[in-house]
Amino acid sequence: MNAKKITMIIASALLVLVLIGICVLTFIRQSFLYELPGEFISVEIFADGENKERAMPNLYRDYTNDEFSKQNFGLFEDAMRDTRFRLIIGAVQGKFMTSPKFVKDSDGEREKLGFVEWSDLKSPSNHFMVNLSWGFGNFQNIKIEGEQLTFDRLTFMVSDTNDQVVAVRAYAYSFEYFMSGTDPNDSSIIYEEEDRYVYPFDFFANTTGLYRTIQDLVSQQI
Repeated sequence: MNAKKITMIIASALLVLVLIGICVLTFIRQSFLYELPGEFISVEIFADGENKERAMPNLYRDYTNDEFSKQNFGLFEDAMRDTRFRLIIGAVQGKFMTSPKFVKDSDGEREKLGFVEWSDLKSPSNHFMVNLSWGFGNFQNIKIEGEQLTFDRLTFMVSDTNDQVVAVRAYAYSFEYFMSGTDPNDSSIIYEEEDRYVYPFDFFANTTGLYRTIQDLVSQQI
């Protein structure tokens, strides 16, 4: 077999591998929100701006005697899960992160919010701040960069991304930990207020549909 044929075989093999890679990226869809563990039981949404006011009534999975939740909880959940995007779209837009990453400072250290900073957290302009609750002490676990986070609350910011894949800022934490300092993994450990932190992280998503769904729900209250 001469060198020319060997070169053609290698080139053909590489082309096949590239095509397989493209097919995989085309068919695989990803969404951190779609893959959340367990079932959250309530949704709290705050409007953008400095006042941190609830944008609408809370939504509850158990919507007994709650017509607003009965009509809209499933609608919100579907929109949240539809933040998935095809990996090929993310790649085309230069978004190659396939799993959540901690927010880092200029020294490469994880950023953290203390108790006071967290209590004052507000959504940026033109965003909604969404709080999901799994119920007090109903802990879930996720891994970020190899570290396990135990939480029963998840907060994330939602904007109209114009159908683009963007980095979404999120915070996973234990409600009891922030209120009383109790370690979610060991109730015998109590942290003082100045030693309580939440570590923000980013995940990629297309939140346009979710943002517009929330807008529609908010408009029902006007």
